[in-house]
Amino acid sequence: MADRMPTKMVRETVADNVRGFRQLRGIDQATLARRMEGLGYDWRQVTVSEIENDQRNVTVAELLGLALALETSIEQLLDPRGPERARGPWLSFGKGRGTYAIPGTHVVNLVCTHALYPIVQWDDDEKVHNLTWATEDQQRASDVHLPNPALDQ
Repeated sequence: MADRMPTKMVRETVADNVRGFRQLRGIDQATLARRMEGLGYDWRQVTVSEIENDQRNVTVAELLGLALALETSIEQLLDPRGPERARGPWLSFGKGRGTYAIPGTHVVNLVCTHALYPIVQWDDDEKVHNLTWATEDQQRASDVHLPNPALDQ
C-alpha cells in the first residue's frame, strides 16, 4: 500500500508562503506591511507577524493584495509546496470530518481554470464522494443546463 502524502491546511500554507516569498524578495515584515498599507489595507508589522505565525486568517481581498505586494500569484500563495514548488504536502481544507485534501499541483486548477476544472460528486451528507479533473470541453459537457424561458419561446 502506498504511503499517503502529508497535508497542510490552507491557513498554514498561506502563512508559510507569505514568509517564504517575503524572504525570497529580500524584504522585512515592516516593508511588506507598508506595501499592503499602500494598497489600502490597515496593516502593521504585527499583522504580517500574526499571519506568518498562523495566528490570523487572510481575507480574499488581502490575498489579492499580498500577491501584488510579494510580486507573486494567488495560486503560488496557496501552493502547499512553497516557493520552490518541490514535491510537498497536499493542500487540506475544511474542518473535522469534512476535511479534504488535493495535490499541490492541482491548486492551479482551483485558482485558474484554464487547464482543468474540478468535477465534484457529493454524497448524501454533502461530503466529497469523488473529485476528478476535466478539461474545459469535458466540463462543459457535464454542465447541467436548466431550461431558460427566454430562449425557449
